[in-house]
Amino acid sequence: MLEGRSNSELAIELVNAGMRLPLVHALTGLCSSRLRNLYKSVNGNSAPPGRTPEYAHLLIKNREQALEAAKFIIHYNLISKERGNGSSGCRVVDPEVLLKAYEFYEQITKAPLNINLACYIMRDLGSGRLTTRRCAKCGILYAFSHANEAMQTCPMC
Repeated sequence: MLEGRSNSELAIELVNAGMRLPLVHALTGLCSSRLRNLYKSVNGNSAPPGRTPEYAHLLIKNREQALEAAKFIIHYNLISKERGNGSSGCRVVDPEVLLKAYEFYEQITKAPLNINLACYIMRDLGSGRLTTRRCAKCGILYAFSHANEAMQTCPMC
């Protein structure tokens, strides 16, 4: 861990930020039963049931959300570079960077993405399910998907 946090401490922070347990498990490696107990101790109730969506492009419904995704990608990439991780070309989501980028993103925007979608976006960029494109007109870097009309053009222009 970059900041000396244990996986349990990181899991608590991710749960506090609203992350679903399957994603916390994927990022921290903690077992499901331990995470369910942790969730209950943090929130006072059981984790919400149900499957999480498979891909980010299924959750982004309009250009406004696509623009929020672009903002988050910028924050993640800046923090990742600051920590010496390089750019979003990394194939694995760094949970420390994700949490830091999400906290920063929440502070400066009025319409935040939820942390689950932020994680899906970075995971899908790393796996190649999403790509980034730079707008020729305004220069913004945005997430692109052939499978989602809202993500096929610059969300800013």
